[in-house]
Amino acid sequence: MTSITHFLTKYAKTTVILGVILLLGAGIYGSGLFKTLKSGDNFYANNTQSQAAQDKLLQLYGKSDTNAVIVLLEKKPGVSIDIKSSVAATEANRILKNLDINATQSYYSTHQDSFISTDSSTTFAVVNLSGSDDNAKYTQATEFAKNTKSDVFNISIGGGLVGRNQTQDQVKVDLTRAELISLPILAILLFLFFRSPVAAALPLSMSILTIAGGLAVARLVDTLVVVDTYSLNVITILGVGLSIDYCLLAVNRFREELARGETVEMAVTRTARTAGRTIFFSGLTVAICLLALLLFPVGFMHSVAIGGAAAVGVAVIISTLLLPSALRLVGKNIDKWHIGKKKVATRNNWGRAATFVTRHPIFSIISGLMIIGLFVWPVFSFKTEVFDWHVLPNNQSAYHVGQVLQDRFTTNTPSITILANFGHVPTPAEICTLTNEVKAVVDVKAVDTAYAQIGDLSSCNSAGLALAAIAHQSPQTLQYIEGYAAKYIKDTYVRVDVTSKYDVSDNRTFTLAETLRSDKFTGVATEVTGTSMLSKDTLDAYTKWLPIVGGIIALAMVIILSLLLGSFVIPFQAIIINSLSLLIALGVLVVVFQFGWGASLLHTVITGGFEPSIPILAVVMAFGLSMDYAVFLYSRIHEVYDLKNDVTISIVEGVSKTGPIISAAAVLMFVVVSAFGLSHVVLIQQIGVGLGIAVLVDAFFVRIFFVPAVMKLFGRFSWAAPKWLKKITIKHE
Repeated sequence: MTSITHFLTKYAKTTVILGVILLLGAGIYGSGLFKTLKSGDNFYANNTQSQAAQDKLLQLYGKSDTNAVIVLLEKKPGVSIDIKSSVAATEANRILKNLDINATQSYYSTHQDSFISTDSSTTFAVVNLSGSDDNAKYTQATEFAKNTKSDVFNISIGGGLVGRNQTQDQVKVDLTRAELISLPILAILLFLFFRSPVAAALPLSMSILTIAGGLAVARLVDTLVVVDTYSLNVITILGVGLSIDYCLLAVNRFREELARGETVEMAVTRTARTAGRTIFFSGLTVAICLLALLLFPVGFMHSVAIGGAAAVGVAVIISTLLLPSALRLVGKNIDKWHIGKKKVATRNNWGRAATFVTRHPIFSIISGLMIIGLFVWPVFSFKTEVFDWHVLPNNQSAYHVGQVLQDRFTTNTPSITILANFGHVPTPAEICTLTNEVKAVVDVKAVDTAYAQIGDLSSCNSAGLALAAIAHQSPQTLQYIEGYAAKYIKDTYVRVDVTSKYDVSDNRTFTLAETLRSDKFTGVATEVTGTSMLSKDTLDAYTKWLPIVGGIIALAMVIILSLLLGSFVIPFQAIIINSLSLLIALGVLVVVFQFGWGASLLHTVITGGFEPSIPILAVVMAFGLSMDYAVFLYSRIHEVYDLKNDVTISIVEGVSKTGPIISAAAVLMFVVVSAFGLSHVVLIQQIGVGLGIAVLVDAFFVRIFFVPAVMKLFGRFSWAAPKWLKKITIKHE
């Protein structure tokens, strides 16, 4: 590392110019990522039975309910026409003619009352647009909503296709807003910390270059696998946050070395040897935490892992290769235009706190655990929830449509779909038998399939089914009945949509889905899919892989920290201690988003539960950042311990030296993630709030109370390790 640093600093000007040009070019290339990003149904696990059935369903029926557009028609104030009248039908059909429709369902085509709101003020149509390009369909739908006028109805569009694209659009808007909000605040805070505009400018400029490089890497990866829209937020959060953290550490160490009287060249060398090594190992810990997400068989996790690891990698490269050259160029001008009196303090508030804790370690640990207990109890109420309209941007039409459908309609919303294969073209009687058997299963509320909504199923038979249907549901015609049946029958297959008595993500609905999967029905082979079944299989996948992912992360942390610190004990201390801030962050997430405490003040959306990938992602990212700060602290303690061989002195001096840096880094990271906490997309809100709380708790509570107390109790045993490990661990002069 020293030889590389020497080479780069020898040609510092060339290195900086080429580095900036390369990264700006990468940023231009990476900006094309905005055009290729996808926001699809990649929150479900791959390679599951339900996903295979879903793929077959799409192949057979050529469309997906998640790609349908819902056109909501609300009577305008003062309009007094009957929404079931021919006048309303004529106006609705005129409106829908502005769309290139492949298939549609509405009250005016089915005469089903489920398409009319309980107050008779609103109706809707489920529309499948022609063509195969979802972007073109979304463009058509938005143009339709923008340009279609009506004197009778207010027109809104929603559904899966619109919701995903509006979320993607909102993510881009929120990303720009977050950067506009956070960067000026970061600039002010950096200036307050360094008291020098030159020193403050370095971390800020490096963070911008990191974003550019991260986007370029993510776009390269996007040519191999699908990278989700949400990865943009992760790239920005980690890119800005970590590059500032790393530059903060390096610039502070550089100034410290200059203050000791070192030459610029020696100060850069020592900074690279100490802070540079810490940055490398710190980035390695965060990257491994993120890359472990690739083990989850969920596309969304893969996107986040790739985007996050790209940002971390670029942040480390810039901080260890480009920054030393920049420091060599700036030299002693790092403190130019310094405001206020320069101090080289050997003792500060962090040092005084560490002194108190090392004198009273048991009291500190017990007090800290009692405080944690106050925040952890909500974790026991944690619930998962299916990804639905609640997580959409609450300022977009898709959110409004979802809310109206929930509040004003009594429509049964199927969340389980059975794909039944009879082996031959089924007769109405066979379909009727299957329907009755499904309807008899415990907790089934309604069944929707060919002939199921027509006639009296309890006495239906192949001869009288169609006539009974006409008699019971006049004025429907036999032609309509046959068309309705054709919607569900494809060759030897029949689609059966099932509505549970309970919520789509209720455990009883999951149990129902499993029951339907395992039940044997008369003369038919069945596969089960649908939102609830997909969610259940995804939850099972997370449950299966979570211990494995956690174990791999823990093992990697033990190996990395052991090599860095020459201790087998401290890595286990770090893992346990870092977990404490995660529990508090989870508790706060439950209180804010599930209980709704402070929702009006924070402008957060109450979801009543969490899409399972979000808390896992927040915990993994928070754990990575906690290990980031842990590496900062333990490395400095190790450095002092190597020099002075005193446990207490190394703890106090290590906390005193890194406390201001870790605290400043946490505040700066909090600013970055809080800007994303203002997003209109609830998933980004949850990540922002979770990470923000975690970094503050870790820096201002866990690092001060638990690390010094635990290390003091363990004493010299903290540094226990076999001789072979001591030999390969880097020593400090």
